[in-house]
Amino acid sequence: MKATRVIDRYMLKDVAPWASHPAIAAALPAIPRAVAGTAKTDADDLLLTYKGWVHHRALR
Repeated sequence: MKATRVIDRYMLKDVAPWASHPAIAAALPAIPRAVAGTAKTDADDLLLTYKGWVHHRALR
């Protein structure tokens, strides 16, 4: 089976004003960091199956 690691670099722009509301930050603590306007990096492992590339968690 073939595997690869995909690295994504992204930044959120034009975020709705409600995303910065204190009630949202209290309920979802990751939101303030996500909308801070700085670039983020994520990495995921994908596996090539007969159905195409799938996330490694999909095969559990």
